[in-house]
Amino acid sequence: MGKEERIPCIENPEACANLVCLAGLQHIPKKVKDVVFMDDAAETLLERSDGLWPAVERSTPSKKKGLFPSAELLQVFNEQVLPAQLQASTRRNYRYAWRQAITYGLAHEELHKLLPMSLDTSKSITLEFLVVGVAANFIKNVWSAIEH
Repeated sequence: MGKEERIPCIENPEACANLVCLAGLQHIPKKVKDVVFMDDAAETLLERSDGLWPAVERSTPSKKKGLFPSAELLQVFNEQVLPAQLQASTRRNYRYAWRQAITYGLAHEELHKLLPMSLDTSKSITLEFLVVGVAANFIKNVWSAIEH
C-alpha cells in the first residue's frame, strides 16, 4: 500500500456540493462549484461509440428545423466531447488526485481557494503531502489534476 493510499480522502465529494455549512462553500459561485465537484471520469458517449456519434436525444425543441441551439451544442460538447481529450483511465487517476485537493480544502476550510487556485494554495497542498511522506509521482498527479 502506497503512502498516498493512507491519506484520508473524501470518497464522494459530490454529496457535499450543496452543503452551504461546509468550509465557505456558500462563497463559491455556482459555475465554479460545478467545476470543483464535477466528475468526468466515466467514459463519454463519444468514447463508447468508437468514434461514431450516437443519436442524441434533444432536450429542447429547436425553432430552426433540424438545428441544435448553440447552448445545447455547447452543453453536449462540454459533457461528452471535452472530457474525451484524456483517456478514461487518466481521468479516473486525476479524479482521485482532485478528491485529495477537495479533502485538503474541506480540512483547512478553504474550498473557496481551490478554483482558481493560487500558487500559495498549491504550495500549501504540496507541503502537506511532503510532510506525510507522499511519493513525488503522486504529488505530480495532484498537480496535473489541478491543472486539468
